[in-house]
Amino acid sequence: HPANNGDDDDEDEEETPFSSLSSNDGMQAMGFALLHNLLEITPSGSLSAWKPFQKPQMDLPVIQTFQLLTNHILRMNAYVVQQQQQRETGRQVSTPSNLPNATQCFLYMKRLLSRYQPINQVSMVQHLVETCPHQGLKPKLMDLLRDFVHWDKDFSRAHEATWVYMDQAWGDILQICFEKDAAGKINLNNNSDENKETTWGRMMNHVEMCVSILSLVRIWIMVHQQQQRQHGEALGSCQVPSVIQHLRPEPLKRLQALLQANLQQWTSPTSTSRPEECFRLNLLENTLADTIPLLEESTMA
Repeated sequence: HPANNGDDDDEDEEETPFSSLSSNDGMQAMGFALLHNLLEITPSGSLSAWKPFQKPQMDLPVIQTFQLLTNHILRMNAYVVQQQQQRETGRQVSTPSNLPNATQCFLYMKRLLSRYQPINQVSMVQHLVETCPHQGLKPKLMDLLRDFVHWDKDFSRAHEATWVYMDQAWGDILQICFEKDAAGKINLNNNSDENKETTWGRMMNHVEMCVSILSLVRIWIMVHQQQQRQHGEALGSCQVPSVIQHLRPEPLKRLQALLQANLQQWTSPTSTSRPEECFRLNLLENTLADTIPLLEESTMA
């Protein structure tokens, strides 16, 4: 079965890895077959597990299902790594052929999420990201919110909730990594040697999440500008909720300047103290460099 990138509509998903299953495929395959059948008969946006803006409970079956799916993604990724290692030594490792690979499993997550009302989808993704112990998996979970980054009259509340969550998540990361000033605001100007190791050591743990959030911001701006060009309009205001505080050009530019200064110092031949794996911060700096000019071109609400 060819890998699916998860962007196709349900109408195009006629073929699945579970079109026909035998009785010997195992309990996991049976579970995926049941999930596939339930998705086929459940209309998009027809489910509502809790009230709008209310966080989902851990014991909800749908949350547990998502957690099982994410565990399976990690398991299948581990098989891929094992296969690569075995090939290097001339051996092979078998992969469960009747189970979906990581990409197909992510498609199941996306389809399951779409069966709930948009505002509930945002709450679900937020809960999954906040409880996920694997930093590398969080960007994939955040990408589930891609459709709500852009405003649409059919899911205006989900659009606003998505932006509020992204801004909140960004602010939470900065609060974890940086100290606050006397007024209680995050201090991006404190770059003393005694704070550097702690600050950037913490930031390295959140690089993937930061890049994921900034990537969604860039997608929003570029799509918005493309639509304006298609209609022959001047590039105007991108309608972002006015509550957004952190994902604006000025605070992002301060973070970029601080990050550039430290990377330059660490890569200097005379540097004697360099955080382990500090090269990972280059990914964040490059993403900031791509995002900030786009934000400055757009007048945010």
